[in-house]
Amino acid sequence: MGSTVHWMDRPVRPTLLALMLVGCATGGDSGTDTGALSVGFGDNGNTNATEASAGATSGDEMDDGLSGSGAGPADGTQGATEGDSADTMVGDTVGESSAGPNCGDGVVDADEDCDDAGETATCTLQCTFSTCGDGVVNLTAGEACDDAGESATCDVDCTFAECGDAVVNASAGEACEGGETAVCDADCTAVMCGDSTVNAAAGEACDDGGESAACDVDCTAVSCGDGVANVAAGEACDDAGQSASCDGDCTTVACGDGEVNMAAGEQCDDGMAPANGDGCSATCQSEIPNACDGGTDPLTGSAWVVCSANANQAWVSHAQAGGGNFHPQLICSELGYSGYSSIGGTCGNVCGFCEGATSCLANGNQNFDGGGDCGNDAGGPVLCITVHWLCTNP
Repeated sequence: MGSTVHWMDRPVRPTLLALMLVGCATGGDSGTDTGALSVGFGDNGNTNATEASAGATSGDEMDDGLSGSGAGPADGTQGATEGDSADTMVGDTVGESSAGPNCGDGVVDADEDCDDAGETATCTLQCTFSTCGDGVVNLTAGEACDDAGESATCDVDCTFAECGDAVVNASAGEACEGGETAVCDADCTAVMCGDSTVNAAAGEACDDGGESAACDVDCTAVSCGDGVANVAAGEACDDAGQSASCDGDCTTVACGDGEVNMAAGEQCDDGMAPANGDGCSATCQSEIPNACDGGTDPLTGSAWVVCSANANQAWVSHAQAGGGNFHPQLICSELGYSGYSSIGGTCGNVCGFCEGATSCLANGNQNFDGGGDCGNDAGGPVLCITVHWLCTNP
């Protein structure tokens, strides 16, 4: 009986396999097996080459050599078939290999952090643990974007960059967040007067990107007397009131501009071309008028006359029959006085009160009964008909 060949116990060496196939081909002609093939494998894995060679040479066929049963078909078909079968089985065993890693198969391989068979809140499609900032967008984990850090379109928390989202994104040009505050504009830029963004929380009343006719350079509304000169609003100066160089109406001081500026040393300003002899000198200093100096009202043309005068006051009366309409403040200013006080009717007298003939050269009574008040017009208070009054200085 031939020794049984254990095909699947150990790997078959190519040399031995060739010898076995040659023996099968040689012994197929005789039809009778006269010599048994004895093929064995030593404990150390070496083939007994001598026995294999002898069996193949002395026998005319080796179809039973593989099974050890004796006679077999005359044409040696069985031996060739079993040899082919053995060859196929060995080839299958040697060529077999395991499949490589497959991310998404639900099995965590050695080079995978995780594998949930798709994207989950903790595992990415690349089989890595999901972390904001890893450069992999994981929608299931709530990421809208992931640029591996802050970018112009993506915040560091993996949400789209948007002013007002409470996440400061310097790459997107944001200096601050949180809505309008005392330090942050609504457009996420730092508060700065002149940036054209009105920030009420920072105390801005306006912001036109600079001075305008309605807005000062300090982002406050234009107002003469606020201490901020605004040329765009027509202010030549603004010293928050009268000063030696600025009038209270935010124009520069000029004798003859009609505004008495005591801070500039003016005692009077009749608003006329500077001249002497009209009660206010060419340098806006008071001139004491003389009795019988006279003139006409600047708005109505009604004639008036000085009855008497000193440095503190001047008595002025209508100077024509029937009287007229008079603006005492304007006339007193022209005479070099700052205001007026007592008023009254005269019963037709000039420089007198309800008595015989009087004049600027022959004064009568200086009696002021409060009569003659005819209200106000664009020129200020108006006295009418036959009246007289006192111009005064403080």
